[in-house]
Amino acid sequence: MTKPFDIQDCRVGHEPFQSIELTDFAGATIMLDFRAVGWPENPESAEFQIRLRIKGIEQEVFATALDDIVVSDPAPWRREINYFTIPQIKARLMEIGDGSAMRGKTRKDDLLSALRVALEPRHPDPRRVVAKRGDVGRVVKPLFTDEHGDLRIGVSFIRGACINTFPHRVHLGEPMLSTGEDKIGPGSTYQVTGGSIAFRARFGSEALEYFVNSKPVPAAPGVLVPWCKAFTVHHRERLSLFKTNEGVSCHMHAKLMMQLVRHRVASDGHRFETPENASKRARIEP
Repeated sequence: MTKPFDIQDCRVGHEPFQSIELTDFAGATIMLDFRAVGWPENPESAEFQIRLRIKGIEQEVFATALDDIVVSDPAPWRREINYFTIPQIKARLMEIGDGSAMRGKTRKDDLLSALRVALEPRHPDPRRVVAKRGDVGRVVKPLFTDEHGDLRIGVSFIRGACINTFPHRVHLGEPMLSTGEDKIGPGSTYQVTGGSIAFRARFGSEALEYFVNSKPVPAAPGVLVPWCKAFTVHHRERLSLFKTNEGVSCHMHAKLMMQLVRHRVASDGHRFETPENASKRARIEP
């Protein structure tokens, strides 16, 4: 549902417009702006225009490992002994020659603790390297205090995996533009290579369609597609689908071909362009 439009007077520079959030693409939030252009004393002459605008781009903090980060994975026996009965726990302690550890213990929890202490040096948890010195990961959980009172920070060095490590083991960089997975370096650009946005009345045959495209624009908040006029569908005369004096309920169907040419940052090594294309279709009922 649109609101009544204020008309932008063609003779002045004031730009009243309405906006809705259209879609997200490669970290950028894309807004759709509407405006009515004409003469306020003659509202029937108003021409309705649209533009696309980058409202903002996602920012993330990246962390560099200062040394190899190693974690321990629970050994299989830790899960297996949870299902032991008391006689089985005692038998296992006797088997590994640590029968004295169960002396004075009758509760299952106490016996399990004794068995864990006995097994840990004999069957230590396997260790693996999750990040080598110099590896870069995304901060997915800001600085927090764990259950032991220690400061930790969550970093994803491998896609889909996260390690909570000590802050002194990583170097935190400045916030950087990001697609949500990769850094967006200086010189990167967004572009609408083609597409259309159509508005149709809920009841009736009125329709307006706008064909949109743009040159590459810097990866930063700002105009993506400049103000453009509508191409009327099935009608030669100007349609009054939108109103200057009342809100309008209509269907909107957006089909956009978008591209991000992403430059890597200098710290990643050689800078090169990585085109990321996508077709975005949105059916929205404002």
